[in-house]
Amino acid sequence: MAAVVEARQSNGLTQRGFAEASGLPLAFVWKTEIGERRVSALDLIRIAWGSGYTPKSLVERALDPAAPLVRMPADASTPAITEKLLARMAELLIKEIRSARERRGWDQRRLSARIKRSSGFISKLETGRTRVDALDLFQIAKALDISVPEVVERVARIR
Repeated sequence: MAAVVEARQSNGLTQRGFAEASGLPLAFVWKTEIGERRVSALDLIRIAWGSGYTPKSLVERALDPAAPLVRMPADASTPAITEKLLARMAELLIKEIRSARERRGWDQRRLSARIKRSSGFISKLETGRTRVDALDLFQIAKALDISVPEVVERVARIR
């Protein structure tokens, strides 16, 4: 993802420095930058926090290379990344997806057909048995007509 590389480089960080700042493994950063690893929606938030940008602006840049990267406010602090926090963020993300699907009156089968995935995938996603990868989130959001940057921003507010 070009936005990830740009966020790191704009801060003058090496891959190692970025890994330390974001709490992500060095191999993750390296493989993400060369396109060998898919990024989860929660990883995007961690990447934004590690680079000092708002999660919303990083997602907007990933969707549109002309979108500006917006720095986190100087008084904003990023939370300690714990398993508990990640679990709460994942729950909210799943809730956002399920709620959007239900507002449209769709069952899991209809959403899965729209994004060309199995209904089992949607079931696993909505029950937390599989992670929400960023590319899947972009497809789901397009099918449900929801804003990925707005969803990511709400999820990133959890403390």
